Amino acid sequence: MHALAVALDFSTIENIGYLYKSSLSTDKIWEIAALAIFRVCISTPVHVMSGYLIGIGIIRRDLKREPMKIWQILFLPVFYHGTFDVLLMIHSSLKNDELGGTAARLGVALISLFVILTAELLTIRYQRKKYAINDDDLITLKHYDNGSINYNDRLI
Repeated sequence: MHALAVALDFSTIENIGYLYKSSLSTDKIWEIAALAIFRVCISTPVHVMSGYLIGIGIIRRDLKREPMKIWQILFLPVFYHGTFDVLLMIHSSLKNDELGGTAARLGVALISLFVILTAELLTIRYQRKKYAINDDDLITLKHYDNGSINYNDRLI
């Protein structure tokens, strides 16, 4: 849950930065509005899915007691996010008059989003099945009157 909150916070800050930079380079409000919609619809899901993958890694390390280094937790989310960024750089390098104009740029962006989100969803599905991470793992905390907390009958 915390990984998703951090991912959304980061996405929001990044989107504000892109919008601010765009507002300095253009006076056309429709271009800024289009960028805002594009950033919210395209980049926010990638950040959320990356945060979810980080959360799964943290659950595996802390609750399942698997020995994992931080790079093992971050490798896939960083790889997926980096791949998405490269695809967006290709998208932004296209001029409006190349490859059919704006429709081609939108097509590249949507294909990029589809590829990355599909890969992330397949990874999440695989990890949930392999490591049996389900909602029951997350809600079995027991609080006692003496202040102790048990997770699956283990004192934490």
